[in-house]
Amino acid sequence: MTTLEATGLHLLYIVYLFVLTILLSLLLRCKQLRQSHKFAPSKVIATLLVICYTGLLETCLEIMSFTIVRTLDGAVFIRWYFDPNVVYFSGLHAVLAVLSIIIILSYLIPFPFLILSPRLMYKVHFFSKLKPLLDTFWAPFKPTFCWWLSFRLFLRWIPFFVASFASTPNSTTTIIITLAILATFHTVTSKTVSKVLAKCV
Repeated sequence: MTTLEATGLHLLYIVYLFVLTILLSLLLRCKQLRQSHKFAPSKVIATLLVICYTGLLETCLEIMSFTIVRTLDGAVFIRWYFDPNVVYFSGLHAVLAVLSIIIILSYLIPFPFLILSPRLMYKVHFFSKLKPLLDTFWAPFKPTFCWWLSFRLFLRWIPFFVASFASTPNSTTTIIITLAILATFHTVTSKTVSKVLAKCV
């Protein structure tokens, strides 16, 4: 099994978990089954969305990463970063890259925005129908800290993005600078963030 095939299987396994959970939730929408099994679909889906976020982010950015190969005669080729023998965006890599782009645009980018603030989300009628699911994300936090989970998900983009696209040896220096920035971000007070959110509503 090649590195690309192993990465593709890892991505498909996470997608499989999502599909399986959603199908199970739809199956247990039957009132009798829900009462007998005491199954809470919203909590299961919410847990899966949070747990799988980092894994999907890492895998998608890993698939999208590339390197530029220059030959002695001056020819330039774009290859997959983790296996230069794989031509970038061709064959199996093209399929995985398209799937990664769909996941990034439909889940990895919108999801942190959706759980940023209940006051912002519940102003939209569609999201008010998802209240049981959205409340699951905000329930563990005090109202002034409801943004915390979303904030942490946004921060995960920085090290993965740097690790996937920063060139070596600059990547080491960039990662050190990134860690310093992340440490600084953690000093942001809830009062400051709450003021920003208050201005948006």
